[in-house]
Amino acid sequence: MGRDRYTLAPDTPGYGGSDGPSAPPEIADYARAFIRFLDEMKLKRVDLMGYHTGSMTAIELARRFPQRVRKIVMISAPIFTPEELVPLRATMGRSVTYDAMLQTTLDNWRQVGKGMFRDEPTDDRYIDISLDRMRRFRSGGWGCTPSAPMRQNWGGE
Repeated sequence: MGRDRYTLAPDTPGYGGSDGPSAPPEIADYARAFIRFLDEMKLKRVDLMGYHTGSMTAIELARRFPQRVRKIVMISAPIFTPEELVPLRATMGRSVTYDAMLQTTLDNWRQVGKGMFRDEPTDDRYIDISLDRMRRFRSGGWGCTPSAPMRQNWGGE
């Protein structure tokens, strides 16, 4: 993307190196945070690329602020039928212990391992991604939880 346009990669609040909210937000909260970012950067209309939660956020951003979004590229978009969402939502937002997170990471490695990355299937790549996931293991599912919207000071619609 950086070859023919100005490219920015902001962290979603609570992911990467950014500070997170004190309670689980919804995707709409992430969209409002991103609009605030666009306003601060003085960007009027943008193309968006999102990975997983970022894909959901990009769609919500375009739905709420259609005049601000020109195009969307979704990578690993979590698309589910209403029936598939029922058991998934039942597990989201649960408190996860450190031991359970480590066991899940080990189980994922044993089941899928480095094969989950087509672009660079190496042990180092898997470890880098796993360590980043572990760092935010308690808030990693935020945005996907069926909780009440969080309306902290993230800007308005």
